[in-house]
Amino acid sequence: MIYSISKIEAAVEQLDWAIRLFLDHKAYIPAITLAGAAEEIIGEAVKEESAHNKLKEKFSAKLEMPNRKGQTPLIL
Repeated sequence: MIYSISKIEAAVEQLDWAIRLFLDHKAYIPAITLAGAAEEIIGEAVKEESAHNKLKEKFSAKLEMPNRKGQTPLIL
């Protein structure tokens, strides 16, 4: 049997079980371990997007453009 799942889906499943273990079974150490694994997967998945957004914010602040009425500049 072949089973296919995306990394994000795997991370969501890990978080779901981490929450169940924590709340329902008071199994704190396994819950923290699973949540940490999910955090690692999600962090890698959004790493490039996050870096892109940080660069975008940094450089957009330097590219201020006035609005149509010549009022306070808008930051793109």
